[in-house]
Amino acid sequence: LAPFHYLYGTTLLYSIEESTDGAQQMTVGDEDNVDDMQIAWENLDTARTIFEHMIAEKPSDKLKVDLAQVLLREGDLQRQNGNYDAAILDYSNCLECLHENSTVQPYSRKIADVHYNLGMVNLTLVAAAADSEAAVDAKQRDAARSQGFQHLYECGKVFAGIIAEIGGIDPEKVVRDAESSIPNFKTTGDDADEHPKIISLKLRSLQNSVRELKIDCPEVEDLIAVLEEIQETVDEADNSEQGLHEATALKEQIAAAV
Repeated sequence: LAPFHYLYGTTLLYSIEESTDGAQQMTVGDEDNVDDMQIAWENLDTARTIFEHMIAEKPSDKLKVDLAQVLLREGDLQRQNGNYDAAILDYSNCLECLHENSTVQPYSRKIADVHYNLGMVNLTLVAAAADSEAAVDAKQRDAARSQGFQHLYECGKVFAGIIAEIGGIDPEKVVRDAESSIPNFKTTGDDADEHPKIISLKLRSLQNSVRELKIDCPEVEDLIAVLEEIQETVDEADNSEQGLHEATALKEQIAAAV
């Protein structure tokens, strides 16, 4: 029954994502989508519960892959509904299932997708906290910010590794060489390595490294384009954050003047 519950729930979720262009948060007034969201959640959670019981009784890599897929869609649902903390938990559990699975290679599109979702939902959480008037713990916000940029970089590393494997080249060496070409900066703070400027440099180095492989393949060109999109996402998020800080500082100056 688990696959049927999953298919029912994820099909409803696809419908909701399409009706909201996959980007807008659910609104309370949209009763049809709210009902579909509840039914989607009930079915996905039923599928998750069944798979977890089956794994507890007789663990298998196939069941863990199935559970990871359910957790991924539950994370998508929570993110769509604006429950960002719950989405992060589901995505993190999904990533853990994949990492513990011997059938899933380290440089796998499945892992890249989860890292990307974790990166985006963490940055969305930071943006939502900035827009909200409610007090948000600064440490929690900074941690989400750092994790968001780091997960986007991990996503880029996986895609670079996939490109290397297509060309029959050791992916670990390609990633290692790309990282070694980044100069050491004198930065302060525990999250210096996750600073968006440094993440941006690392992603650019990954792009340069895979281009130097000169693998003539349409699939590789598509993957390089994905790396470029991740780079743009990091740069745009960094610019938005800088603009927000400037606006906040301006508001404080006006308030002080008044």
